Amino acid sequence: MAFWNNWFRKKPTKRANIVEGSVLRSVNDTENETYFASARDRSADDICSAKERAELRAQCRKIMLDVPAAQHAARSLALSVYGPGPTLQIKSPDEHLNTSCERLYSLWRNQIQYDKLFFVALESLACDGEAFFNLISDPNVIGGLSIELIEPFRIENPPGTDLAPNRFCGIEYNELNQPVTYTVQRVVPNPSLSQVAQYDVLDANRVEHLFVPVLPGQRRGLPLLQASIQTLASLKKIEDATLSACETAANISFLIESEYDPQNDPEQLCGVEGASTYQAFDEIKLPSRNTGLYLPSGMKASQLKAEQPNVNYKGFREDCLLSVGASLGAPKNVILNDSSSYNYSSARLDAQTFERWAGVLQSLCVPILTSHLKTFLSVMSYHPDVAMLLGSYNTLEELPIKWYFPRPEHIDRQKEASADVTLIQNNCMSLRDFYARQGKDWRAELNQIAREKRLMQELGIEPNDVIDSFGDDDESDIG
Repeated sequence: MAFWNNWFRKKPTKRANIVEGSVLRSVNDTENETYFASARDRSADDICSAKERAELRAQCRKIMLDVPAAQHAARSLALSVYGPGPTLQIKSPDEHLNTSCERLYSLWRNQIQYDKLFFVALESLACDGEAFFNLISDPNVIGGLSIELIEPFRIENPPGTDLAPNRFCGIEYNELNQPVTYTVQRVVPNPSLSQVAQYDVLDANRVEHLFVPVLPGQRRGLPLLQASIQTLASLKKIEDATLSACETAANISFLIESEYDPQNDPEQLCGVEGASTYQAFDEIKLPSRNTGLYLPSGMKASQLKAEQPNVNYKGFREDCLLSVGASLGAPKNVILNDSSSYNYSSARLDAQTFERWAGVLQSLCVPILTSHLKTFLSVMSYHPDVAMLLGSYNTLEELPIKWYFPRPEHIDRQKEASADVTLIQNNCMSLRDFYARQGKDWRAELNQIAREKRLMQELGIEPNDVIDSFGDDDESDIG
């Protein structure tokens, strides 16, 4: 232990020392302690301040617009988390009331394009880091209730209220550190005109805040792509330098080197038409884009081929893009949009890791989905079926509901189907859960299967005949 203590106290050589009180300290130690002290003293609120978030948001939005791989990774993450939207299952004892309320909620969700809003909110986590859902009134939809997305920069403190102890970046908190109100800047119809900013104060019951917390005590979201900003900046520099070198090498098409005197024997210059007296490094203008160049006698030229980008460029670019995928939790085959080099086991392993991360984000979405559902049921309490369903429970919190997010199809569907059959036969999974994972209603599917079986009996078709016909089609397609 004494050795390690002495090693950590070791001062760097050939550096000036400064005296602070009675302790002799090196400049290196002072710089390191200043850096770590600044990092240690900065709380989550300091790192998530309005200035920090505005700068990160602007840089990450530019990345989303300029880097197709970043767009693909953000879209893939939103597809894995939300997809076409989760399926609602109300599990009260009355199946009729369950079906009626689920269909009513589905109708409302389609009218306000709820799934589209949620998908955009999840996709924007990459560049904005957070999304705000606001309940608004809309007489054109069922229940007169709709939802809008509030851009993060509009949630801010009005001028002169930044130092309020219970306010932070447009959100007012109570003594339990819970949001009470949100201050939202109004949308200016014509931003080119100088107008005084106006604000609306929204009750916290109307607003849902979606973000991925990284630090304890974090109250505003940071862009997921922030860790890739420096890497992509380096990649941009390398790409520009590589393109410039490629153009430079490609534009010089030929060189002329002659031992003749350019002043006395201009006609001896390799038969170039219109040759006259010239100086070394004069350009020969051609009708096409490329040019020639005179070299002085005795000089040789090299590296005239367009040998850029070199063999290391592809690997460097992939490494930079992989850092983008790492910040969003996307594996290599997702960020590069290429699974050609994967076998089944490797692809399945990466898919499981990606699905676990998607499951974490789904757990952040469920409270928002549940809150909007309960608000909708409260507004629709005048409907007879909704009133009967809510009357069976003391509060909305007791209402048994379950959200089923669509699961991505696996590479080998035969193996997955065999596993599902085994689970159903062993009573480890119900048909309701099986169909809900596909976004289907189990009652409607079973009724459809029953109708198909009755029709097959009426037409005299055996189930094996249908299976054999599908098998023949598959074999013909493969061949």
